[in-house]
Amino acid sequence: MTSKNIRSKILSFPAPLQKMLYVRLTVSVFSLLLFMLLLAFSTDIKLLLPPGLLFVYLLSDGFFLYKRFSRGDCMCLTGECVGIEKSFLRKRPQRIIMRVDGSTIMIHLSKERISAEAGDTISLYLSPTTPIRQEDGAYLIYRYYAVRAVPGLQREREKA
Repeated sequence: MTSKNIRSKILSFPAPLQKMLYVRLTVSVFSLLLFMLLLAFSTDIKLLLPPGLLFVYLLSDGFFLYKRFSRGDCMCLTGECVGIEKSFLRKRPQRIIMRVDGSTIMIHLSKERISAEAGDTISLYLSPTTPIRQEDGAYLIYRYYAVRAVPGLQREREKA
């Protein structure tokens, strides 16, 4: 497979999944450069091991994600945000509550910094094998690939 085919395949992925792949591959390249720089100036294996292992991990993880996305082994749930639960002290979004086809889905945000409000459109990208728990009439999702929020009509009117 040529690099143009790989690039065109990556460009066919949704934007949040493209960002995931590009971040992993960029950090893996920088860790390879750090590994080579340390290799040139040091012979201590303890210094060479972390960037080398990081390079191998991120490159293999990016490769497996690329294979998974290119097989279409990713699904997108799109719905309307009906509420946001924030953490007690830092007031950071902790859960997004969205409604998809009459079902309530609660997304536990672990690493995402997302600014969403009620009425926004939420797109959630996840694996078909993602474990989904049901609690209090809502579905809980803890693992996902990416989340994207598109401002709703009312929020766009307020900006104008």
